[in-house]
Amino acid sequence: MLLEVQRCANIAPFGMFHRTRRTTVIDGYHIPANTTVMMNLYSTMMDPNVFEDPSKFSPDRYLDSNGDLDKRLIGWYPYGIGDRKCLGDNIARCELFVVTCALLQRYRFLRIPGRSYSLEQTMQLTIHPEPYELLIQPL
Repeated sequence: MLLEVQRCANIAPFGMFHRTRRTTVIDGYHIPANTTVMMNLYSTMMDPNVFEDPSKFSPDRYLDSNGDLDKRLIGWYPYGIGDRKCLGDNIARCELFVVTCALLQRYRFLRIPGRSYSLEQTMQLTIHPEPYELLIQPL
């Protein structure tokens, strides 16, 4: 589930900025030397060529035919990719897991009756959801 949460609700839509060392061509695009480039993490993780129905929240998409985690995780890059990906990605994943487990073990998260909820997001330097309220009950 957390893999899909990070894909659909990644707060950082763009990777780190980099500068090209030399002129290069990628997929037919000419990129001059000393050009500032960045990875668009949002479009990568919402690519319909990689993720079937990318706007649908589907945690099962990461399971193989036996129901085990498919470790290839093609197209899943919330922390970037390669030598310059986030240095804290392992710590962040562990922290996300521990905090989520602690919250779910102690509380029930419920929609407030009569309230409408939107899955729309606002994308700027970071991505954030529309404001919403939840009812949080201790277990």
